[in-house]
Amino acid sequence: MSNSNNLVKNKSIEVKEIAENERYRRFSRNVYSIRAISMFSIIIYHIGSWFTSIYSNSPILLRMFYSFCFIGIDLFFFLSGMMLVVNILQRDDLENHSWNEWYKRRILRIFPEYWIMYIIILLLISFITTNFYFDLSRILINFSGFQMIPIENPNFVVIHFIYWFITALLLCYLLCPLFFFMIRRNLKATLIISMILFVVFVFYTVLTTIETINEYIIMFFIAKFFVFLFGMTFGYWIGENNMENLEKIYNPKVGLCFFIILVGAFIIFFIIGSNYIFMLPMISVIIIILLLFVFNKFDVANKPLVFFGKRSYEIYLNHSISYLFLEFIFFRVILLPKNLTNELILLPIFLSLTFVFAIILNIVINKINNLKKIHPYIIVLAISFFLYALVALFLFFFINIFLALIIYTSILLSLVIVCLYKKRREILKTSEL
Repeated sequence: MSNSNNLVKNKSIEVKEIAENERYRRFSRNVYSIRAISMFSIIIYHIGSWFTSIYSNSPILLRMFYSFCFIGIDLFFFLSGMMLVVNILQRDDLENHSWNEWYKRRILRIFPEYWIMYIIILLLISFITTNFYFDLSRILINFSGFQMIPIENPNFVVIHFIYWFITALLLCYLLCPLFFFMIRRNLKATLIISMILFVVFVFYTVLTTIETINEYIIMFFIAKFFVFLFGMTFGYWIGENNMENLEKIYNPKVGLCFFIILVGAFIIFFIIGSNYIFMLPMISVIIIILLLFVFNKFDVANKPLVFFGKRSYEIYLNHSISYLFLEFIFFRVILLPKNLTNELILLPIFLSLTFVFAIILNIVINKINNLKKIHPYIIVLAISFFLYALVALFLFFFINIFLALIIYTSILLSLVIVCLYKKRREILKTSEL
């Protein structure tokens, strides 16, 4: 009798685990679809910025829509925070969770593609710009990803404007353990306090005049920290009970409620105007919850989007480079006039090149990720660039090429020596056993 009871119990546990895994897989598909939408939103926003003839010939509502599509960035930060926590809760033992291992995974995910694209952008800019010059120090800082830190330091200069996203994301990752600790201690208190602080922050940005670029960047990054934290709290709420809370989002009444809220948010946004971008984080929360409901309800809609969602990072990294290359060929080499007709011809070529290059980049990175022997070298390089940026942060003067070489070489050699020493100790311990 006891054996039959144990058999029934084991079967029920197995069925539950299968159901939980299916719930996670379905949720992952939905998230990839939302990633694709956020990526398309960013591209639409940049079409409004770069294709000036198309923008100027668009009706007023479409021009406002271009501006609103900047919300794609907030969707990305929310999704990053959300999936970070969900994956920790689903895959890792919380008590033995290693932030060191987590940071290593983040380095391997972010930096190889980022470095490839930065090398390409350096070559492209040097080719299309006759008076191009960036010293070694600034190049090393840009390879660290922290080039957009808003400080008055001559060494921190952005070589390619679109990669401010990397700096903001890396700063969020540095704050991540603190955010996670707060959420684990008290989820509700963290959410309430962060909401109050965010409301205060929004009123502050609306009521004060931002006079310098650095002040704007600081406010902008703080807004991204908030949306990242909201994503983490939402991810913890989803993942803490084996993702059972997802079923509450999938309720049709919840979907209808958030649709009404979103329509109201759209109306408020268009009345106030697109200048108040610091309100976008709250709208992004509404959009993501609504999209989770929609994609779960209509799972067939995931199929055409998941492919792009899995390559969203690659698309983001290369879409501006694709535009710069085509803009150079069309309007500087061939000398076509920059008018509506030529931009309409350029647009599908730009989109096609962006997606094709993203697929190639994704294939290359997958091959790099499979070569686990080179992972330690990637990690050492990333840390060396970070430490160089940290040293340069406190040197409030221009670093010439010789001083930059001395500082960076010293950092890199020190890291190599430390790694070799640790490896030797591991070998000795193994031999003793």
